[in-house]
Amino acid sequence: MIFYKNRLIFGTIRRIIKTVFSVLYKIIKAFNLHVTLFVLLLGIVLAIAGTINKEDSSFIVYLVVLGLSVVYAEIKTFNSIFKPNNKKSSVKIMKVSENQIEQQANEQANEQVKEQVQQQMQQFQPKSSAYQPQPIVPQVEKPRYYAVKNNPSYVYAEYSDRYELFLKTSTGLKKVRVDYK
Repeated sequence: MIFYKNRLIFGTIRRIIKTVFSVLYKIIKAFNLHVTLFVLLLGIVLAIAGTINKEDSSFIVYLVVLGLSVVYAEIKTFNSIFKPNNKKSSVKIMKVSENQIEQQANEQANEQVKEQVQQQMQQFQPKSSAYQPQPIVPQVEKPRYYAVKNNPSYVYAEYSDRYELFLKTSTGLKKVRVDYK
């Protein structure tokens, strides 16, 4: 019975400590105090080791470095608040009017459809020679093409049900991935 009570008590203490440290980390992250925290911890270690004394010039150097780290944190916080951050969106899509990209993608799509039809025809062999089945060619949807602004070597193709990402290579477009809507 005491064992369960200990687990209850220590679990509660663990959750409280975890909450306090997560709040402290969020404050440090919000105000960009990573460098300042590092300088403070370094100063504590050096003070315990006896390297820094209040009478030495090393203490003045330590205070200058600590002050510079606080100024750096303030400047970085100011920049993050008042200057827009363009790295938040990793992919920006812009419309491309290049017919060459569209033609390459259409050719690749047509080749894929032809290969699929040929594979289906090879699997189907009629029993009588008089009957020749006509292959049903599916309609190929023409996508809209977009270039990726941050990396011009990639191209997005937008279909009605999916997005396809292609990489421009010397041999043509290579499919990287498909994202369904």
